[in-house]
Amino acid sequence: CPGDKCPHCWLMRRHCCCEGLPRFELRLRVIVLMHHLEIGQRKASNTAKLLAHFGAEMLCWGVEEHDERLQEIIKDDPEGTVVLFPSETAVQATELSETPRQILVLDGGWRECVRMNAWISSAVQRCIVTTASRSELGGTRKYDNGTDDRVQTAAAFVTLLR
Repeated sequence: CPGDKCPHCWLMRRHCCCEGLPRFELRLRVIVLMHHLEIGQRKASNTAKLLAHFGAEMLCWGVEEHDERLQEIIKDDPEGTVVLFPSETAVQATELSETPRQILVLDGGWRECVRMNAWISSAVQRCIVTTASRSELGGTRKYDNGTDDRVQTAAAFVTLLR
């Protein structure tokens, strides 16, 4: 890991919060599906890795063993699984009929996440959070046009838990 990044979360040291994070396990199952291109890039702004600190299972899309594992996870509880992704069929998180038992969080660039989302069965419900904002939750990644409604993966996940 380059010297300016935390060896645990790979965020730039000035954005690292590993030491200040509380230790607890999430009550629901969380699976972070990272695009294989994200693994080697060690981006300074990749916040999804922080979810592993709270017990999330990390899988890498494009690695056969991980793809098979994800399919098993979904097959075991398709009705209790929700994909956190703003697809056209996504429902507002506040409008989910039941509390999900497992959440699948997609992590990668926009194009990569679109591909991962398309790969996952359309029978699995998608949800979106629209109450997250960069002004409230902060952000380490710059977006074109400075839009406040585009938040990073961990911020979207935290908003979903609310």
